[in-house]
Amino acid sequence: MLRSVTGPGFLPAVAQVAEYLRTSLEERASQLGCPSVRGRGMLLALVLPKAVGPRVCEACFDAGLLLNSPRPELLRFMPALTVTPNEVDAMLANLRPAVELALRA
Repeated sequence: MLRSVTGPGFLPAVAQVAEYLRTSLEERASQLGCPSVRGRGMLLALVLPKAVGPRVCEACFDAGLLLNSPRPELLRFMPALTVTPNEVDAMLANLRPAVELALRA
């Protein structure tokens, strides 16, 4: 494990995917009317316009996406350091309907 993390190119690749995650999540936030994205690196939070975080987490779990809601108006994202851009895209594809459904309720 330590060899992987300290190996050549590992941390720059993590930083690149983390930036992709932030950018993609900010785009999704804008589309969904969410006020902002907070955090750094791979530890990010989506601020929701209403306190529906637990409902979104339930819907996401049913779709195979594991998130948590440390506060009712926040969703926390903590992907593995080995997450790929394709996995980020799949995560956000599952996120959108869950957030839309919760905001309509």
